[in-house]
Amino acid sequence: MKEVQSKFNELLLNQRPQKELVAELQDLLGVSQAGVYRRLQGTTSYTIDETIRIAGRYGISLDTLTGGGKDFVTFQRNPFIRTEKDFVAYLRNSLNELKSFTQLENSELFYLAKDIPIYYTFRYPHLGPFKMKVWLNSIYEASQNDQVEAEVDAEMIEISRELCRTYLSIPSTEVWNDTSVVSVFRQLQYYRESGRIEDKEALLILEDAEEMIDWIYRQATVGQRMGESLSNAPLNVPFRMFYNDIMVMDNHIYFRSAAGSRIFLVWAGLNFIKTADPKMIEEMEYFMEVQQTRSALISGSSEIERLRWKRRAMSHLTQLREKILADFT
Repeated sequence: MKEVQSKFNELLLNQRPQKELVAELQDLLGVSQAGVYRRLQGTTSYTIDETIRIAGRYGISLDTLTGGGKDFVTFQRNPFIRTEKDFVAYLRNSLNELKSFTQLENSELFYLAKDIPIYYTFRYPHLGPFKMKVWLNSIYEASQNDQVEAEVDAEMIEISRELCRTYLSIPSTEVWNDTSVVSVFRQLQYYRESGRIEDKEALLILEDAEEMIDWIYRQATVGQRMGESLSNAPLNVPFRMFYNDIMVMDNHIYFRSAAGSRIFLVWAGLNFIKTADPKMIEEMEYFMEVQQTRSALISGSSEIERLRWKRRAMSHLTQLREKILADFT
């Protein structure tokens, strides 16, 4: 049993700096700081209840600990999004997750982007609220009244802007595809044709989208994250961007650091589950490497590939804008 507890503690300490971990375990287990240290040192054993709670909190597979279930993985999930209140809780939880990454040394985030990374849209006054409105009303039906749509409020916007700023502070690698950009234009076209958004607002959203494409292009050019304005100096945070000609299967986030790694898998819209299962981490590491080798690097010195990506993205935007303007005449 001591060997199992030692392995359990090793997995825990790989996920968090010890000081942060001790504080979290104090709160989770309701024991003193000394009691937590005794458990981490192995002089006091975890109870069954404590083990289950800790494993659930940090996404540790108990099957992995015993070596008897290599094909089983334990995930931690967050409350399902049904209402506007749930969505605010989702935003806050996502922000806390990202902030915890910034506290770890040598951290890096990998994003497989089937859709535009949600953090980017949050920068813009029309595009961000539009995307949140789509999620609330089209995916989760947060409004229970068919005649009244769920609305995006100031709290959602404030948290989302901080989410974007925090995401930009983490060294990142992103893998995109044409579908990454197309989805937002399809959503906008649907909302316009169904009479749920006016043409004037649709054009403002397209202005935001065009600015976002320019901003992403600029980041890819310098290979660094950019601040709120293109006129600002780069943030000195490394950024790599790849383009995959075939497909990106889904929106996945893989976080890696010297203190441990985690995988976030999206399901049922924006909901996500996470795990720190060692075998799955190893397999995700391999998968990410394969995706990069089969994709074209468009950041840094890859100017031709970068220009191709921007032209493709802008062609989708231009087609929709011309259609809207034509309807004015």
